[in-house]
Order: sequence, then structure tokens, then C-alpha cells
Amino acid sequence: MYFSRNHSYLIGELGLENVKLSHLHNNYQLADTHNPLGEGYLELSNVIERCKREKWDFPLSLEMRVKNTFGSR
Repeated sequence: MYFSRNHSYLIGELGLENVKLSHLHNNYQLADTHNPLGEGYLELSNVIERCKREKWDFPLSLEMRVKNTFGSR
């Protein structure tokens, strides 16, 4: 498991030719919570910026839980 505010550094270490998919989710490094975007340490704008700049050609998979706006379950 790799925790980082900007996981794109790991992609640079692995080399673009070795990355087939990047699975992104947000949390506060305390648990695997899959927070909504903007709630946690992931700086998605930096990841997307680097993706465009370096022309990544692999999928970015975003996984997150949404807040229940209809009451508790």
C-alpha cells in the first residue's frame, strides 16, 4: 500500500512503461476509507496535472464512497 498526497512520484519511480492502471482513493492515512474527493490527503489536481503533462496513457481509477444525504442506514 502506498500513501501519498501526490502518488505520481511512485509512477515516476516505477517508470511509465510498467504502469498499467492507477487506482486512486482519498483518506487521512488512518484507514482505507475511500473518502469523497477533497476529503483526505490526495491532491488530485496535482495528479491530473502531471498526467496531462507527461501524457500518461493508462487508466486512472477513482474509488470513493459518497455521503448518504438521505439519512443513516
